[in-house]
Amino acid sequence: VPRRAGVSSFGVSGTNAHVIVEQASVAEVTVFAGTDVLSTATPWLVSGRSAEALRAQAGRLREHVVAQTEVDSVDVGWSLLSGR
Repeated sequence: VPRRAGVSSFGVSGTNAHVIVEQASVAEVTVFAGTDVLSTATPWLVSGRSAEALRAQAGRLREHVVAQTEVDSVDVGWSLLSGR
């Protein structure tokens, strides 16, 4: 049974609002036979204000990964995606 809650707001000027929120359902995981998700290519999102800044950022990322051989490419991809 999903959790539900009601939230009310009563404004000074007479404006009233009420909303009911419900817990999101658990998404189904689709697994394709013979496919290992972690062995597939992992995108690394890199951004910069200009082409030069983008190249510099990508260069710094490359230097870090070369210096830190134990870095997991999936972890790097996740951090680049969720960290900005």
